[in-house]
Amino acid sequence: MKNIIRWYRRRRLHKRIRITIKILKGLDHYMVKAGYSRQQRRQIWRDIAKSREEVITYFKKTLLIWLIAFLLLSGVAHAGPMAYWKVIMAEAVSEGYQGMYAVACVIRNRRGGLNGFMGAKRPDLDSFIKSQGPRFIRMAKKIQEEVFEGDGPDITKGATHFENIRSFGMPYWAKDMIITCKVGRHTFFRARK
Repeated sequence: MKNIIRWYRRRRLHKRIRITIKILKGLDHYMVKAGYSRQQRRQIWRDIAKSREEVITYFKKTLLIWLIAFLLLSGVAHAGPMAYWKVIMAEAVSEGYQGMYAVACVIRNRRGGLNGFMGAKRPDLDSFIKSQGPRFIRMAKKIQEEVFEGDGPDITKGATHFENIRSFGMPYWAKDMIITCKVGRHTFFRARK
């Protein structure tokens, strides 16, 4: 959540701040040309500074409300167990039960974080899941229940990453990791201890 807020601030807020600074510089320049004395200009800036805190507080609250609404509606926020089965399907539906179970174990080993899972970022995730049919949906939901609610065994031996090496080759991030197992076309990795 903090990273998303930082990203938003960097992208949007800095642009608004730059525009605001240009406006304020222009206002100061206008006040000089209009004949305001230095003392009068200082008093105006003091009044702006007093109200600034109220404006910033209001802006922060409004930004937070909009950001939370956006994250909840778009599904970008921490997905929670309800969306794990979708990611499991997107990552390993072609691998069958064992492959999907192994991917679920990796998600659990990452403490439920979905960062780095390309399946979670698919723009067509819902239509992809519908195209797979109800059999795979039931299978993925059952795997989610076994792994996250039933504490099923970890068949990946603590793996936190996986890759289809046959199709995509050895990934750059795997050079300092050890291979824990292979399930279907996926090879599973974990950090060296």
